[in-house]
Amino acid sequence: MSFTLVSKYVTRNPNARMTNATRERIAKAVKELNYRPSASARTLRKGRSKTVGLLSGDLSNSYWAHSANLVLRELRERGYQLLISLNEQGREEEAMQSLLERDIDGLIFLGSGIPAMTVMSCPMIVNDRHLQGCSEVNLDLRKSMEGALKSASGRIAGLFFENSLWKEAFDSAGRRLGIKTGSFNLFFDLDARREGIRAVCKTRPDAIMTSGWQTFTMLQEVLDEEFSGYEPKLYVHANCKGPFLRDPRIGGVIYSSATEIMRKMCEVLISQIEGAAADAVSVSVPTVFLPPNSREFEALKTKAFQLT
Repeated sequence: MSFTLVSKYVTRNPNARMTNATRERIAKAVKELNYRPSASARTLRKGRSKTVGLLSGDLSNSYWAHSANLVLRELRERGYQLLISLNEQGREEEAMQSLLERDIDGLIFLGSGIPAMTVMSCPMIVNDRHLQGCSEVNLDLRKSMEGALKSASGRIAGLFFENSLWKEAFDSAGRRLGIKTGSFNLFFDLDARREGIRAVCKTRPDAIMTSGWQTFTMLQEVLDEEFSGYEPKLYVHANCKGPFLRDPRIGGVIYSSATEIMRKMCEVLISQIEGAAADAVSVSVPTVFLPPNSREFEALKTKAFQLT
């Protein structure tokens, strides 16, 4: 039978006309030959690979592993595959280039740092940062940050990565409210980060806020192991659930849905890939401040780690 007819069967062309007997003959041949379509050939023919790249933080970290799992599920529902490259400090450009060389249709940038790429061959979307020419899905922190700072008292220290929008939101809210705040840069290297947390604790602020789960658990360890008797109020971004939120020092959390962030990022990126949105898009996801002992906050104190 003709090449065209077999091709229409293999690609599930809805316009293909053939008898049941013909379908059975092709299906039998496909099975006997263990035929698999060539993704490379499809990319050359259609100009798309139906593959998205993900630049992620270390997957041994529960947050990044769960985030990658969410992205994988979202893309699969939309008919796309996922390639992952680790976004390690000092190797961001190398990690990005390794994905671009595999003809990905789009790129999701998670983790810390900003790549030094000036020209992109495909759409890219980022979170918790602004990057010229890229779409972004960021948290709306204005009201929730004010709620957190109003609930605290005395001097408040913020621990954030340099390029994070949390740092900007924290400093801005402090200025609007006339509250004494001081933000400190976190380091990507874990040993250096712990030393930075230790240095902040030595200044003994009345309250400490950070946006990351890993940084927060590190802060808890430093306080417990090295600063007996020092009990600052702690504030953290609750985009995940877990036993670490049972700490009685917590003065409240800023809650957001990690699932919604990942869903929006996939949705916006694929819209660009498929031509529905030509220009870079900016999307905001709401957050809310949850005080301790509220029903919503209590629901976050699960036995096992999981994203919201």
